[in-house]
Amino acid sequence: MSFSCLIKLLKEDIKEVLPYVFPANCGEILRATVCSTSFNYLLIYLKDIVERFDASVIKFAAEADKHIIDPGKLPDQISQYKISEMDYSQADKHIIDPGKLPDQVSQYKISEMDYSRWIKWSEEVHVPSTIDKDAAISDIFITIPNFDRILTFAQRQILTTDQHLLFCGPQISGKTALVHRFIKHINSLSDAFIFYWLKTFNRFNLLKMQKILQKILQKHNQPKTIVLVVDCFAFNEATSGFLELLVNEKQIIVDGVPQNFEHDFRLIIIMNDTEYEKCYEKKIFVDNFISIFVHSPTKDELAFIFENLVSWHFQSQTFSGEYISLVTSLSAVAMKLFTTASIQPKRFLPYIIRLAKGIMFSSPENAPDIDSLLRLFIHEIIRVAVDRNLKKKAKSLFFTKINGAMIDECGTKVETLFPTKKQFIEEDSSDFYLMKKTENVTVGLDFTLEKLMFSELAAQETMEGISYSLVTDKEEFTRNVENLHFEFSKNHEDWQINLAVTDYVAEHCQRIMRVCRQAGEHLALAGRIGSGRYQCLKLSTFGVIGQIQHIFINSDNPNEFEKSWKRVMQECVLLIAKTNQPVNVVFHLDHTVKTIPQQWLGMLKHWLLTPTLDGLITDDNILKHGEQIVDCERTLATVMQSSNIRLPGQRYCQFVSLEALKDIEQLKILLSARVIDFLHAIFLIPPESLPMFEWCSADHFLPLTTEEEKNMGQKILSECIFAKKEHLLETLQNIFETTMELFTDHHPSFDIRLWFQLCQKTTNIYNTRTSATITEIEKNSNETEVDILQLQAKIDAIMDPLTTEEEKNMGQKFLSECIFAKKEHLLETLQNIFETTMELFTDHHPSFDVRLWFQLCQKTTNIYNTKTSAVQEQITMLKDALKTLSTIRQLSAMSGKTSTEELNVDLDDTDLILLMQKRHLNEDTKALDELTNTITEVEKTSNETEVDILQLQAKIDAIMDEPQKAFVVVAEEISEFSNSDFKKLSMTLKPTLAIRYSIEVLRRVIDSTFQSKKSTIETWPHLQENREMRIAKLETESKLAAVICKWVLAAIDVAEANLSVSEEQSSVKKAWEKLHQEREKLILLQKEKDKLEKSVAALKHNVEALEQKITKIKRTINYRQRGSKIVDGLSSLEPRWSQQIQTLNHLMNNLIGNSIYDAAFQTFLLDAPPEIRQRLSRSDVK
Repeated sequence: MSFSCLIKLLKEDIKEVLPYVFPANCGEILRATVCSTSFNYLLIYLKDIVERFDASVIKFAAEADKHIIDPGKLPDQISQYKISEMDYSQADKHIIDPGKLPDQVSQYKISEMDYSRWIKWSEEVHVPSTIDKDAAISDIFITIPNFDRILTFAQRQILTTDQHLLFCGPQISGKTALVHRFIKHINSLSDAFIFYWLKTFNRFNLLKMQKILQKILQKHNQPKTIVLVVDCFAFNEATSGFLELLVNEKQIIVDGVPQNFEHDFRLIIIMNDTEYEKCYEKKIFVDNFISIFVHSPTKDELAFIFENLVSWHFQSQTFSGEYISLVTSLSAVAMKLFTTASIQPKRFLPYIIRLAKGIMFSSPENAPDIDSLLRLFIHEIIRVAVDRNLKKKAKSLFFTKINGAMIDECGTKVETLFPTKKQFIEEDSSDFYLMKKTENVTVGLDFTLEKLMFSELAAQETMEGISYSLVTDKEEFTRNVENLHFEFSKNHEDWQINLAVTDYVAEHCQRIMRVCRQAGEHLALAGRIGSGRYQCLKLSTFGVIGQIQHIFINSDNPNEFEKSWKRVMQECVLLIAKTNQPVNVVFHLDHTVKTIPQQWLGMLKHWLLTPTLDGLITDDNILKHGEQIVDCERTLATVMQSSNIRLPGQRYCQFVSLEALKDIEQLKILLSARVIDFLHAIFLIPPESLPMFEWCSADHFLPLTTEEEKNMGQKILSECIFAKKEHLLETLQNIFETTMELFTDHHPSFDIRLWFQLCQKTTNIYNTRTSATITEIEKNSNETEVDILQLQAKIDAIMDPLTTEEEKNMGQKFLSECIFAKKEHLLETLQNIFETTMELFTDHHPSFDVRLWFQLCQKTTNIYNTKTSAVQEQITMLKDALKTLSTIRQLSAMSGKTSTEELNVDLDDTDLILLMQKRHLNEDTKALDELTNTITEVEKTSNETEVDILQLQAKIDAIMDEPQKAFVVVAEEISEFSNSDFKKLSMTLKPTLAIRYSIEVLRRVIDSTFQSKKSTIETWPHLQENREMRIAKLETESKLAAVICKWVLAAIDVAEANLSVSEEQSSVKKAWEKLHQEREKLILLQKEKDKLEKSVAALKHNVEALEQKITKIKRTINYRQRGSKIVDGLSSLEPRWSQQIQTLNHLMNNLIGNSIYDAAFQTFLLDAPPEIRQRLSRSDVK
């Protein structure tokens, strides 16, 4: 704060009001001016509570009033007041008594039109808000009183002084947005400035910044003041020395040598208050600088910003007025709940903007009533406030306060908004705003606000807007996410997602997808390594049909840090130029975030929030992809305008003309806007680093509870073939808990990855080894010498004896793969064989039946399927051969009545006709092209003639317009006189010379036989110069005579004007004749063109028909020549093929029985003693 600056402002303001100061009002005007200027200047630098300032003003003003006679009163809350810039003399309801002190002096100012009037800053905005329904949320600026006060002060400084500006304040206070609005406002007032934003890239590289600064300053050759804007400035930045040299010495570095810079130059620096304190301590950027402090908005100002953003969305989505009247209640609920969540009021701004952006998911289709909107509001404020690293106690308090806040501010309960399926709701019960519900939403009996979730996967596609609705069935939603996982696994065999989709995983996936569905929004995923963050991100990206890019930060030095993410961002920008898909850039910061200085992250944040292409990709590369950018933008505009699918915070896309392909600046603007729409930075960080990412959304992966751990284990072990899965799960849990106790440095959220790996590997190992054991048993069972007892021990280790019903079920399951039709009959036959055979084994063990029954069914199935496939393949091949041979015969017999020689003659004749038709077609086509060119030239000449006529006629009309209008006016005046007036004029006794002359002129005009005296008419021009003969004098004698004279003069003027344009009229006449001839010629040419077009179309049709005929004849000849050779060569094989088909069909009829005997022999007799083979072979098996 500079006292000299305040004195200068006071001097200017007092000088301005001095002409309006009189003895009667000097006390009021001077006191109001001094107080308004001083207080509003002090409020810019006030760090204390504004209410204390207002109270102090009232206290000291009361003491001062004791020593002043009839003093001018000040507002009570003067921080809200200023001098009005408008005349409120007709609007006294907005103005307090000029002799009274406003209640909140900090909110008032003095009127600039009436210097004794105070007006609130909020009632008379100097720099209005920029709210356009087609703009992105990043381009919207809501003007609050403190910002308006700062912008007004900064405007005075840049327009009336030559000092530089320095904007400083705490983080997340809106400094950058304020400067953007300030620049736009200054450009609307004056064109004397040209602003350059110093880009984010290479700010740590001394040599590159020297060249960049030199390029910006030297390319300027306009008579304007250069204003260089430096955002995110740091005390130890590489540009600091260059800027000091430029500001203090008016010099720049060119090739290492300082040189004078002669142009006007101004500097605007934006920095945090901590960096400003370092600069102020070292006296850097203090002299010739006006420091402007930007404080964090108050709760009332934040509520005002939120209400304006939500109202803007409701108006752009054509919601009804009831929704707009709700915003005040929503803002009050938000302020209460953010306070409950232990968020500092100075940090509210990003939360407020994210909450407003979340409400922008709503549309008239997915929020058809007020209750639907309130449900969405509760969900979004939970996502904004609770998903971060909120402590358990604070989270519990937050959920308990929601119901009270909704009752106090919105007049409705949580139970009313989320009725359960068994809850009875009367149809005529009182409803919020008395609006009729258009949908019945019910939740489960176990529903709590902690489980509240909205998703686009919860509903079918809507006609308009995003299908973002309440998840009423959590299990169905989890299945939808699981289907996404299955589809991903099927399409990406080499890149699997190691997830078991439970409710825990589905919730986190939806939170990530919610951020990906917003424009210009970024996300910090907090959790320990192995907590499943990246796997959830992969699945979520697949769910939104997006792409993933990875950035591994190098924190060795600032230049390497910038290179590590700049290179990937180049690829992402090119991807966004080609497709309308979100691109998720994953920053792996788990091990490096603590080693990265805050300044480096600030540069990255600045580029992500306001991405620029300068220094990232070249202009040639942008022009190269210009066509793809325009095509994607047109596609996006089509979807947005047809289905109203506009992401929260996204701009409204318009159709881009093809002229943009050559305009590099427009392409840059389009591509930068697309980067804001589709680029999302995803930061993988530990939970303790979350405060560093307060500017973006966040999701904290909490440790698994016991129930969540059990659900995940059950999900993974469901694929295990072990029967007693519950016992296996308990065993694994005990092993897991015991093992985790050995890790003294592990974090609780570390359990997720280990638990997943333990269950997954147990399932895989058990399934693999069990299958291998069964295979080994089957292999050993086919060997001739096998120890039955060893085999029995292996089988007993795996399976228990089967009952008859189980034996039948197992047989049905094995035979389900057999392609034999009558499976029931086959099963009965095998059972008879099995039972008969087993009676012969007197020493078999009951559990031995399982292996033999399995082998009998399995071998029967395998043998029958294999043989049947082989035989059926041979039958199909032979039938296809016979069918092909028959087809060849049919094709060879095409046009059977016509010989091949006749076809060749017809081919030659048709070819000759085609040649002639093509010649005529070429001639007519050439004539048509020439005629088209002739018509174009005649049309051009005709248009030029028409333009000449219009120009000549406009010239004639310009000359004739004024005389004709004057003549019409005078003629109307004459028509107003009656016959009696004319008779009265003619019977005038002793008329004056002027009256007599007017009568004679009228008679001469009316009566062609009347002959006046020469002296009367010939002397008319001379008599006009006489004062007695003037029309004004004549009106005193006879008004009719004066009007007659006017009419005659007007007629003379029209005649003279007509005579002056006679040459132009002649030219117009000739031009019309020429135009008529040209149009007649055009008509004849057009008729000839139509005739030629018909001829060309007919010839084309004939040519196509002839070409098709030639092709058909050639095909017929070809079929005959080739077909006769094939038929002659294969005709001797036809009887043999038919005989083979009959033989194979007979074999198929007996195949099932042969397969059964073959399988039974391999199962029972291959290793049986000879006596058992003989007994079994003599048994009848049917």
